[in-house]
Amino acid sequence: FPSHDIALGFIYSAYAEQGVQSQEPFPERGYQPLSQKALSGFNAPGGIKVADRWEWFSSASFLYWLAQEDGLDLAISSSLIDGQVTVPASSRTLFQSQEYKPGFCVALGVDTAHDDWGVALEYTWFHQTTHTSSHAPEQPTGIGVWFLSNWFIQPNGDGQTLSVTQLKSEWNLKMDILDLTLSRAFYQGRFLIFRPFAGLSSGWIHQSLHLEGLSPLLSDSWVSARTHSDSWFIGPSLGLEGQWLLGAGFRIESEVGGGILYTRYPEVKHKEDPTVSNGIPVKAEYKRYCTTRGRAECGLGIGWGTYFNRNRMAVDLLAQYDFLIYWNQNSMRSLVDLSTFQAGEAWGNLYVQGLSVTLRFDY
Repeated sequence: FPSHDIALGFIYSAYAEQGVQSQEPFPERGYQPLSQKALSGFNAPGGIKVADRWEWFSSASFLYWLAQEDGLDLAISSSLIDGQVTVPASSRTLFQSQEYKPGFCVALGVDTAHDDWGVALEYTWFHQTTHTSSHAPEQPTGIGVWFLSNWFIQPNGDGQTLSVTQLKSEWNLKMDILDLTLSRAFYQGRFLIFRPFAGLSSGWIHQSLHLEGLSPLLSDSWVSARTHSDSWFIGPSLGLEGQWLLGAGFRIESEVGGGILYTRYPEVKHKEDPTVSNGIPVKAEYKRYCTTRGRAECGLGIGWGTYFNRNRMAVDLLAQYDFLIYWNQNSMRSLVDLSTFQAGEAWGNLYVQGLSVTLRFDY
């Protein structure tokens, strides 16, 4: 995410290194003559300034994120009586489990000598798998079953959605994101720095849901269904980062951004075991579906940084809590609903949140 790779260090040096007192970092070195002649509308640059004219930087982030998605309800607790499923007045809905999982982000960039514009390329990797397993709750009458939430196209012998006494599921999500950004940080006061950024975002999102259930109406045999979705996207993005300098190298940092993404789904497929279809394979798919999707992100964190090696290098550390939304990503549920009822449910949103810890070096 763009704020990680361009986490600006705003440093008030509190000590002397190798017997030499560090210079005041702001206004930036090399801008003193300009600041005396510039118009009042000129925004003094607010980024890290090491000794070299062109400053390269690299960063690495550890991610600990939680992925959630609309439409991942699996089943509702019910009662099976004489082959008919009845949903009681008091029932429980089973959702796919959600857990925090690790990921990483790496970035490489340069702050140019051209009015302190910066360019950065960032790659974010977040892959996760969660498992759910549950026996159906007991019921006062009949057999307790999980009445499946339309993840099977085939009905049972009585025309109802399949029900199972035991349910297992696996949700796999893979996100690989590339962000290319152009930005310039500048002072908007003595202790406030803004960094607007714009760029291009692209990436791939793959997800699949695999369900297995023990069906009492099929001689207690296991039935399974698998649905998966592949998509790639590309589109413009923009946002704004703000940093409030606290002194001694510490700051509070916040950012917000978003984008419009051209999105293509090369393949969305569903396949399940034949149950009442006389052995005929049961399949459904979207093929080469194209659309436009939205993306939004925001975060809040605290950072610290300092110069070292006689101001030839700088190090910066940022801990931030992130929020991301990718709208209308659950094509899997839409496909199965459309195949079952000939009316597709709205595509659910994909939400990601969690902690990121970023270490950046400028040289």
